Amino acid sequence: MPSLQRRFKPYTAEEKREYIKRKYGNSSHKAASAKPGNIICVEIGKEIRNLRLGAGISQRELGMRLDTYQCSISRIEKGSENFKIQSLERIAKEFNKKIKIIFY
Repeated sequence: MPSLQRRFKPYTAEEKREYIKRKYGNSSHKAASAKPGNIICVEIGKEIRNLRLGAGISQRELGMRLDTYQCSISRIEKGSENFKIQSLERIAKEFNKKIKIIFY
């Protein structure tokens, strides 16, 4: 009776690079995953992460303070989640910051 376990040959580093290049083009796969409309979310997420690290708290602790989950904080910091202005206000209030939006 043949084994039910499937055996795959592991990819070499070169094969992985080639696969990523074919799938995402010439840009790196992390940069390619960010949608053009999410550039603002990514920048805001970086700022939130810097504030959190500066305060010395974990994503989990920030999530507990904001009454949300750690995974939501992670997605906000990565810029992969579109969030409401109300959420941004709650985060800013937690760090005693004000939000200033400038259109240019």
